[in-house]
Amino acid sequence: MKSNNCITFLMCLMAARIPYAQSIYQRSRINPGDSISLGMPVEPSVSTYSEITIFRKGIPIFHFQSDSLEVRGYQGSLVTENYNPSGYMEYIFKCDERPEPDRYLVVRIRKDTATLLGVSPHSSGEIFGDVDLDGYFEIGGVSSWTEEGDTPEFRVFKVDEKFPVDRRLTESIQSIIRSKVKRGKRKRP
Repeated sequence: MKSNNCITFLMCLMAARIPYAQSIYQRSRINPGDSISLGMPVEPSVSTYSEITIFRKGIPIFHFQSDSLEVRGYQGSLVTENYNPSGYMEYIFKCDERPEPDRYLVVRIRKDTATLLGVSPHSSGEIFGDVDLDGYFEIGGVSSWTEEGDTPEFRVFKVDEKFPVDRRLTESIQSIIRSKVKRGKRKRP
């Protein structure tokens, strides 16, 4: 049974003209009819790819290729899947933005239609999920690396159109960071 699934998937890659020897893939854990492929390696030593293809029941429903974004993925761990109670799926891909913190490319799927929601601002990704239970997946962290002793700017984005800042969550976390920084400065001799 598993062998037939692999053969079917390789046939889909060939039909879509995707060089399968240079691709890695993963089946959806939430929607068993979906499979995801990353292709066209950019830098194999850090597992980055320039191409994403999403298949629904063996038929390509989404294809993305970029010369500027490097999508990071490993066999069996290509994407984070989010099912939103509003009735759509989101596939969240981590984009390597060395030397800056990563960005996240999000594909939203409703029924059999897949659309690119967008690419998030830079974030180190310490917050990753619906942490405040408001129905939105959040991604949060520092937006740029700071020098030692500087207070980092911590922002939390909602995975939604234009990636709006979740102000309440951002302010709560920044308040905690500021109090820890103040306490740390008082302890130094």
